[in-house]
Order: sequence, then structure tokens, then C-alpha cells
Amino acid sequence: MRSHLDGGGTLSVRQLQTVKPSLSLLRREIQEETGCLVHVNAYMTPPGAQGLKYHYDPYVTLIVQLAGRKTWPLHPPFVENPMTEHGNFLERGFTPAERHYLANTPPEQAFTLEPGDVFWLPRGFVHSPYTEGDETSLHLTFALKERTFYWLAAEMTRDILAQALADPALRAEIAPTRLLSCPEKAVRWTREYLVGALLLTEPARMAELARRAASRVAG
Repeated sequence: MRSHLDGGGTLSVRQLQTVKPSLSLLRREIQEETGCLVHVNAYMTPPGAQGLKYHYDPYVTLIVQLAGRKTWPLHPPFVENPMTEHGNFLERGFTPAERHYLANTPPEQAFTLEPGDVFWLPRGFVHSPYTEGDETSLHLTFALKERTFYWLAAEMTRDILAQALADPALRAEIAPTRLLSCPEKAVRWTREYLVGALLLTEPARMAELARRAASRVAG
């Protein structure tokens, strides 16, 4: 690790709430107040070094600077309201046009954090922080995974399908030859079934389901 730091590398310690009780408590309080699932990471970057290359996160990040100074150059999102499925620099990557933009366009904003500063970074903003000055930078990130309409749709669909298990008609076999040669009829029947099941849902029951699901937090 010392060799990595001496070479300008960043150390990242993930899921700190699993080993430090005070962060576990703080994380749970944030989850209970916001309804977002939260995890806590720490990043240490030596003087004059860059942390991660340009990327964006599919969740809101609350950054707490503990030591040293770090500058956060920001570019506007390439993907509006990105989610985990969109990925980031490890998954979706950047298109050639986006890479050209990042290489040739100054950031629209940049913020330098000092010890005690807290920075709220909305999801999707492209960033690549680097250390300022001759001190090592250390900061915590609290990742807040927001609930979205996509998440709500998934919860509602999951409940509808769980209820539908009681219907023998939905459990009936579809012959593989049907799906291979002419699946349209089976698709239409299933679509109509799901639309009907959705229309029959009670709004009050679904609202309570959403409330319970939003109150679930990881241990």
C-alpha cells in the first residue's frame, strides 16, 4: 500500500460502515431519514495526485473532507438521471465524442474542499477529483441510492407477480414450439393479463406496499 501511495495511487476502503460502529450508526440514521440505501467509502490520495479518472455515479454522493485538500472538477451529466444499469466508467464507458469533450473542454464548475467541508454531488455529474497542495487528502463518501419511479415500478410488478402465482392459468405451460414459431399470441395474452392485474390493484394497498418497501434498509 505504501508503494502504491508513493507512486501516486489512491487507496479506497469500501463499506466502512461494516467495521466502524460510529459510521454504521450514522449510515442507519441517514437511511431512516432519507429512505435511501447508503454505503460509506473512504479515499486517500497522496499530494499532487489524481484520484479516479473521469466517471459518474448512479447515485447521490455526500462527500466529507477529513484531511488535506481535494478539488472536484465537474462536467454536466451525459446521461440524465443515470441508474446502476447505465453503469459508469467501468461499465458503460464514454463514447468517442464524450471522451473528446472531456479531453478538450474545461469543467463548468470546480470546488476545492478543505477539512470539515461537506459536498453534495448529484448523480450523473462527471468528475475526476485531485489533491491540492502538499498534504495527503482523505475523504469519506456516503453514497445515497435514491428511490426512483423505475424502482417503484419494479416493486409493484414484483407484488403483482407474487399475487399471480395463485392463478393456475398463469402457471400453465407454454409449449416451446409455440414460443419458437409463433409467440405473438402468448405475448398478447400475457400482456393483457398484466394490464388487467395492474388495473385491479388497489391504490391504497400499493401505497402501503411502497411505504414498507421504502422503509427497508440494509443491516
